Amino acid sequence: MSNLKVLFVDTCHDVAGGQRSLIALLSNVDNKFKYNVMIHNGNKKYLNELLANGVPRENIILINTKPLGLKILGGVKLFFKCMTLAKKYSLMHCNTFFDGLFAMPSFRLQAKKTIFRARCGIDLSNHGIVDNVIYHNASVILANSEYVKTTFSRINSNLAKIDVIYNPLDLKFYRDFKNITNEKKKIIAVIGAITEVKNQMEVLKAFSLIDNENNSYGL
Repeated sequence: MSNLKVLFVDTCHDVAGGQRSLIALLSNVDNKFKYNVMIHNGNKKYLNELLANGVPRENIILINTKPLGLKILGGVKLFFKCMTLAKKYSLMHCNTFFDGLFAMPSFRLQAKKTIFRARCGIDLSNHGIVDNVIYHNASVILANSEYVKTTFSRINSNLAKIDVIYNPLDLKFYRDFKNITNEKKKIIAVIGAITEVKNQMEVLKAFSLIDNENNSYGL
């Protein structure tokens, strides 16, 4: 086992594609390194799905990120909680903009490495100064597509710290097609829901790259 120890922070209050992507990652760690995952204490569905996918209960840290119904208080609490934990870990992996804003700076202040997982193009989810704080506090940004990567050029034209890592997929849905006769026909498959702030713009971008006069396509 590596000496690497990672704190995964994902305090989202629901369970969507980002959370299931992290679950897929954690379910494949196979004791390669030590880790803990910090989640919102009210997200029972997330807790149960982590446990069902083999994440040990002792690896899960619960934190209330909305005390008194105020997320800003939860953010401050998250910052100081991670500040006290930083010395125990090699790096932090943040899974949401909220976590990137409040948790990530606590590690950077102690010269720890940080990873931010970007699934949403910031030209659509423009958080203003939040995006800048996250960009400058992340050692590495992992974008889930080339489209998401390029949106960070609004902050800095040098995209060297951003890599593209596509989401882990459930391979039971994988099908390998061979001997396709119509090479001009293109099929665009969307994994998960097409939402206004995420996949929709990527799908439209893909369509814009297709010459509609010479190619047919299906969705």
